[in-house]
Amino acid sequence: MTTEQVQEQQDHWSQPLSPEDQEMFKQRILALKAALDQSKDRQEKYKIEAVFDKRKTTRAAFPGSVIILRSGSALSGEGDELVYPCPAPGPVPCKGLIPPENVSTFLDVAVCPVCQYNAPREDLTDATFYWLEPQAWAYVLAREFYRTGCTASFYLKTAGVDLRKQSELELNRPQKGDALATARRSRGAVIYEMYRVIQDVSTGASLEKQLKALITG
Repeated sequence: MTTEQVQEQQDHWSQPLSPEDQEMFKQRILALKAALDQSKDRQEKYKIEAVFDKRKTTRAAFPGSVIILRSGSALSGEGDELVYPCPAPGPVPCKGLIPPENVSTFLDVAVCPVCQYNAPREDLTDATFYWLEPQAWAYVLAREFYRTGCTASFYLKTAGVDLRKQSELELNRPQKGDALATARRSRGAVIYEMYRVIQDVSTGASLEKQLKALITG
């Protein structure tokens, strides 16, 4: 995708959902809660990890990155695996997540299970970078939660280093994720667990408001 297409998709992702979509996901969450209340397994399927720049503020825009991990799908259930946002071009981003098994190192192509787009492997991104105000960050993270089918926990971190410099270092001299991994490990995470999210939203709480409070807290 071109730089303009990437920016167009990010602009879309940082906007609130329509009332119709909000109602659809509310019903999805209510159904999930009813099922989970009858189950002993309340483990999240995904982890949404956001790392914010150390100069995070409560009002102005600040940089950060988002990755999505499939929980417990590696190392015999002891590790997590990155999944990739579908990079299909277009003003409205595909909501698909490409799992590792859909990425062919032999053919250098990845297939989205939602839209069936054949993406060049080089177009896949481990992390999506944004520069947003807290409210827009909340919209982005809420959309990522809905993209996972409402089956993710949130891990929100504030980097102890300058995230912009780390991302530039990573882009200018590829280090297989080392630079950004250092930023991710630099501070502890605020965790908002999947079942707690589902409980809160099912009783009428706004996910976006909950997330904004965690981001600015």
